[in-house]
Amino acid sequence: MRKYLFLAGALALGTFAMDAQAQSTGTVQIIGSVNPVGAIRWWAWTPANAGIETGVNTPNTQNQPLDFSIDVSDVAAGNNLNDVTGGNVTVILRSNEAYRLFAEVTASNNFGLAANGDLELDDIGVGFTNLTGSGDGSRRMTAPDPVAASTIIAGYDVDPTSVALEPVNFEPDWVGGGINTLGTLNGGSVEVVNGPRISRRGGRNSPNNGLLLDVGFALSPLYYSPVASWDATVELTMLTP
Repeated sequence: MRKYLFLAGALALGTFAMDAQAQSTGTVQIIGSVNPVGAIRWWAWTPANAGIETGVNTPNTQNQPLDFSIDVSDVAAGNNLNDVTGGNVTVILRSNEAYRLFAEVTASNNFGLAANGDLELDDIGVGFTNLTGSGDGSRRMTAPDPVAASTIIAGYDVDPTSVALEPVNFEPDWVGGGINTLGTLNGGSVEVVNGPRISRRGGRNSPNNGLLLDVGFALSPLYYSPVASWDATVELTMLTP
């Protein structure tokens, strides 16, 4: 019985092979498209004064979507011995087409009237600086020279944490230093940076296919009117025109 079963199996295999030789070919068509796309993600945080300001992204992992909070603590003059407090949030930009970066104050609480000595949105300087290619230069996957071809709009191209104090009243002279403030971003979206295509291949988590940009915020501890807490939200939007 075992020999009979073995021979039957051999005959079946031979028949299968003949059938396979008689089959025709087939094709699979893959259809898709590539749309313009840009992305902003968090990269790093540099406080103006280590130990005073704190910053955290949610989630607090490099190259994750930007959702960053800066706590500059108490900015009353008597509780902070530093001239300027704040810091720089480094973001990474990626795009497969020319891009425009916009900024806007979308929410603010407990900012008062300058005439009363209250903290104003105009007391907080803002700047966009230090455009550099991300990752290892020998492995960089960016379009040709997106750093040199990008433009930071005048008035937003100075790091506010590096500004010297105004000599008379010992306050930062944002306007004199050619720097804009959160007040200029309040009430509408403002273009702050633009440039050509950034990324050439690579994915949304690739370390070598983006531009790094520092977004700086700074204010000086002064005798503002007391307030239990204050906050402002700045939204960055990247468009691919």
